[in-house]
Amino acid sequence: MCLGVAFVLPLPFLALDIYYLKSAEWFAPSGAMALFLVAFAQFSQLSHLQNKHFWNADRAKRDEPIQVLSETYRKLERWVFWAGLYGTAVWAYGDKLVKMLLGAT
Repeated sequence: MCLGVAFVLPLPFLALDIYYLKSAEWFAPSGAMALFLVAFAQFSQLSHLQNKHFWNADRAKRDEPIQVLSETYRKLERWVFWAGLYGTAVWAYGDKLVKMLLGAT
């Protein structure tokens, strides 16, 4: 959920900058908000992994099979990477993109 919002969040700010403000004011800083959501998702997953680690340690002491990382978590790990890269690019170069788009119109 957070990652989906992280990808979509900058888009209204891009439209705001291009169509209404005609300047690069809000799109680039929205990348920071996207990165916050990525960090929140990552720390949430880290919390779940820490709990899983403790449960697996308890299972291992009782000679029960431990749980491995699920495919869902592996996919989420990749989405976190791409969302983080996207948020960083928007934050770093969003103003340049808006200026380029405004110059082309």
